[in-house]
Amino acid sequence: MGITNPAALATGAGEEGVKGKDLGELVKVLEAPKRLSGLGKWKPINQKAETGAGLEIRGVVEIGVSFRAQCNPALPEENVSLMLFTETEARPRCFSRIDWRGSKHDNTNKALTGKYWGQSAGRTHFHDPRLHLHIDFKTLFATPGVDLPIATEILPEPSSFQLLLAESAILLRIDNLGELPDPPWPATRSLF
Repeated sequence: MGITNPAALATGAGEEGVKGKDLGELVKVLEAPKRLSGLGKWKPINQKAETGAGLEIRGVVEIGVSFRAQCNPALPEENVSLMLFTETEARPRCFSRIDWRGSKHDNTNKALTGKYWGQSAGRTHFHDPRLHLHIDFKTLFATPGVDLPIATEILPEPSSFQLLLAESAILLRIDNLGELPDPPWPATRSLF
């Protein structure tokens, strides 16, 4: 369905008066069928590798939202994050994220996690923005980085990067996510 007022996210126009102030609009971005636009190559950033793209919804590249993938090149077949970002007043912020074989996520913030408090989401999990709708936008994005307080485990865990992309394409509703190139992991050598 796309965001009702993409200019509000990008420029601060609209009813909210401040860009990126409505998590409900970002949920609409998650739920809309979309495609990656202008997908780049993996690039080294500190100890990680990252690539990104714009998000095209109904043939239009949306302003103020984007896709980003991140991995640790030294850890093949693990520690991958697939994220949706929005522009906010301070900086781009992650509003939806899938972590594959990353750090274990426990829903530990009792004040924010509600019925998910104390539940482990394991190492492969989905930070779904629909689970965060009860949290004030400013509170949700008060912490630095890409942290979101609530995650649910993805079961069964995808057994390969390509299966991760297939499952994530469904969860994030990105039709061409399978076109994401393999991360820059060292080639494995076989004795056969």
